[in-house]
Amino acid sequence: MSRSPALISTALTARDWLERMAIEGIRSVARAARDALKRDSPVVHSSPDDPQPNDRSSWRLRIVAVVLALVAVVAVVAAFAVVGDRSPAAVKVGAIYALTGPDADAGNDIYRGARFAVDYVNDGHDPDSTLALSAGAGLPRLDGAKLKLVKADSQGDRCKSQAAFNRLVTRDRVAAVIGAYESTVTLQAIIAADQRHVPLVNESSTAPSLTERGPRPRLKTCGRTAPDPRPSPWFFRTGPSDTQAAKLFFKFIDDEAKRGATSRVRKVAILHENNDIFGNGGAAVTRRLAERRGVAIREFTYGTVLGASAPLSDSSCILKEYNLVETLLRRVRQIKRYNPDVVFAIGYTPDAITAVQTMKKLGYAPPALLAFGGGFINSSFIRGVRAGNRACGDLPRADPAGIIARASWSSDSLSQRQTARHIAELFLQRYKRRMTAQAAQGFTAILTVAQAINNAGSPDPAKIRAALRTLEVPANATIMPWTGVKFDAHGQNTRAQFVLQQIIGGRYRVVYPPEVSTRRAIWPLAKARK
Repeated sequence: MSRSPALISTALTARDWLERMAIEGIRSVARAARDALKRDSPVVHSSPDDPQPNDRSSWRLRIVAVVLALVAVVAVVAAFAVVGDRSPAAVKVGAIYALTGPDADAGNDIYRGARFAVDYVNDGHDPDSTLALSAGAGLPRLDGAKLKLVKADSQGDRCKSQAAFNRLVTRDRVAAVIGAYESTVTLQAIIAADQRHVPLVNESSTAPSLTERGPRPRLKTCGRTAPDPRPSPWFFRTGPSDTQAAKLFFKFIDDEAKRGATSRVRKVAILHENNDIFGNGGAAVTRRLAERRGVAIREFTYGTVLGASAPLSDSSCILKEYNLVETLLRRVRQIKRYNPDVVFAIGYTPDAITAVQTMKKLGYAPPALLAFGGGFINSSFIRGVRAGNRACGDLPRADPAGIIARASWSSDSLSQRQTARHIAELFLQRYKRRMTAQAAQGFTAILTVAQAINNAGSPDPAKIRAALRTLEVPANATIMPWTGVKFDAHGQNTRAQFVLQQIIGGRYRVVYPPEVSTRRAIWPLAKARK
């Protein structure tokens, strides 16, 4: 029988009150017994069989203390029995993203998608949808309990994510957490998840080392030293890693060479940020694949703008941004002299925008610029590149056309399944803006968590983790261009995959793989800018 949320909420409140009262009662009895025993002074017994008055009083106090403690325990058990088999009125899920700072566009896009998914599960009522929990009646196995999203701002600062995760668990009592976009920020959240035994479901951090064994950068801790938990049994990544991205890029290069769009690629460059495991991880797997193919490769690194900072703009230029511009000017000059057949780029929003503007300033256009998502697919990327930045390095307006970036989801509607187009239309109606790749990732993360909570039939984090381990979502029950969702032993979704999209005519168009492409790739990049 379905239970009223108001009744459940009242019962839970009563249980919590009884529980607190019982615990306080036990403490009070223990204190009283301790104080009474302290007042009993030792006496000399005239006979072992003749206990003195103080001795009898002491024993009586002990018996009373034990009895009262047992009564308190029974009260706790009774309180749990009142609603022990009942579901909560709401299940809280935490969300950690950079809602301010240089990656705020991406963070807010993901959070917007997550919030939309919460409303979809709670109130959507979408009977024609193939998605799970589309009835809009909450979580059916928890008597219609609603999801409640609790946000936390990491500011893109890795050390803030641990504290945010701990607050969400201890203060807000969340059952699970999603987040946290930047791979290094996510890693610190993984440490907290492992310590708190609360599941963390990530949608967009692509560093291979988060779920894969093998060489990995040294763990940078925040404050107290913590063991490296990777691969953690409390971490789950819905999207693919950059191991798959690198393989897809090289397969794309081979196919382009076969159709005659380019000659054989013999030399590549990697321009990547190097103070986050995102850039270093993507570069490492790209290097390994290039070397196996006999392709010459050189890395060109720089320090990204992470942490709380204003994005690059026409109106201001702080020291970190100035250093980023100066370093990228040097690196692009070096790449231009190296003259590679392909440039791979791995960076966040300020890096991506600045790199393209720097190339324009130096009159350099690589034959192909293949980007590992990140800042190159953010909603502000095309607009930011075209805006220029006169305040910081006097960077000119540039044309982003021809850049190819990997993405878990594309806004190119022609490449989407019917379900994805339907959800994107609902999103547009709700927010008066188009769904982005980041919003789609946030939507998918929440839908994944919601299904796990529902399958578990409980807000218990351990049961949710067990449900995530056995979760199996078919292709038609996700808006992503995947074959579904199923996690391996390390928490990686083995059914996730990337598409490659190219900026053509001011929009992202899917150009690879062929079965989902809507346009043929333009190679070299300069042809797309004519």
